[in-house]
Amino acid sequence: MYDTLIMLKPEASFTVDQLYALVMEVVASGEATVERDVEAIRITADSATLNIDWNDDAHVVVESNEIAAEFGVPSQGCPARFEMAGDDPDMDLFNDYLIISEKLQATGKFVIFDTQEGRLLFN
Repeated sequence: MYDTLIMLKPEASFTVDQLYALVMEVVASGEATVERDVEAIRITADSATLNIDWNDDAHVVVESNEIAAEFGVPSQGCPARFEMAGDDPDMDLFNDYLIISEKLQATGKFVIFDTQEGRLLFN
């Protein structure tokens, strides 16, 4: 249900620690639980899961360039990303997903791409 690439812009920095703090702030008032394993964060609520994994492998910049060329989004040269994916049949985590995405977008450090729709999550 969720499949989003949160691509870090060239010259920007953002850590998994910063993301974890942001996630904890977002889910604090809800029923979701959060687990962290070094470079991965897992949010769960009832039958819903939302995984956010850090990826800075060499192929990320290549894929960022390909996404820029194919979809016309400003992801050229993005060297790393958070990969946010999950299954949420009852949409228990939809608001958390959206708020996390909005807060990351507001930093100005990311290009957020919805892979299912083939477009930017925010225009």
